[in-house]
Amino acid sequence: MLADKAGNLKRTSAFGLSFFVATIASALGGFSTSLLDLLRSVYQVDLVTGNRYLFISVAAISLIGPMIVYLRVSESRLETNQESGFHILPRKSRGIVFRYAAYGIVIALGAGMVIPLIPGWAFLKYGLANDVTGPIFGGINSLVMGFANLATPRLARRFGTVRTIVLTQGTSTLFLFSIPFSPNFATAFSIYIVRSMLMMMSNPAQNSLLMGLVPAEERSVASAIVASLWRLPNSFSTGIGGYIMGLATSPSSIYLVIPFMICTALYLSAITYFWPSFKDVKLPEEQVLAPIAEVVPATT
Repeated sequence: MLADKAGNLKRTSAFGLSFFVATIASALGGFSTSLLDLLRSVYQVDLVTGNRYLFISVAAISLIGPMIVYLRVSESRLETNQESGFHILPRKSRGIVFRYAAYGIVIALGAGMVIPLIPGWAFLKYGLANDVTGPIFGGINSLVMGFANLATPRLARRFGTVRTIVLTQGTSTLFLFSIPFSPNFATAFSIYIVRSMLMMMSNPAQNSLLMGLVPAEERSVASAIVASLWRLPNSFSTGIGGYIMGLATSPSSIYLVIPFMICTALYLSAITYFWPSFKDVKLPEEQVLAPIAEVVPATT
């Protein structure tokens, strides 16, 4: 829907703004864990009960978004060929969707090994509970990621959408690799912030790329396929990553390093596959702007 409403020229900017709003809201949710200490000290609410209150509050607030979309956003029906009918798999863009999904599966496997488990890793490595790490990883980290999204449209115009994805994810992976070797939590957190900022810059570009290459009538199917094939392997590898970390018997255990190594290897494999698969792809807006860039001389 967002791609249809924004159009080709503003699609990447629209996704950047959408991710910005989402991550800023996530930051507010992350900072909410600081209320746990207040509930414990003022109202004598234990940590488990306080977390339950937070989950109930988040569930209630999460209903607001769908209601706003339902009540305020108008939707137009696409004109399609009557013979096209409904298809579980896209026909025109099947090759593109499968290539993109294959790349996404490997990224999802890598991300699941570490990213959802970062608070638990910080507890095992540095002995910090979620009332401390929650506002940091969920609040400050999300805040930085939110503003990083705003840089994506400019990067995409400067380097191209595919190059932007490869550059941001590649450099992000280097920072991820170094996290388990950090001498203290402050260093680990600082590196993780930079890693998250770079990785988040690629998200609007990735969504814009898929929606730009897929015909409008197949976008919903393509989006559903990619999302499903991302969530399933991500949840699977999270269990594996958690099991490996759980084997650690000390903060210096190799089991707190192995998930990062596996994640790095999977990320690099995905990026290595993605580049030759999409390097020659041009989005509709890039095909329009390229001749203009050749005619108009650069100003200095």
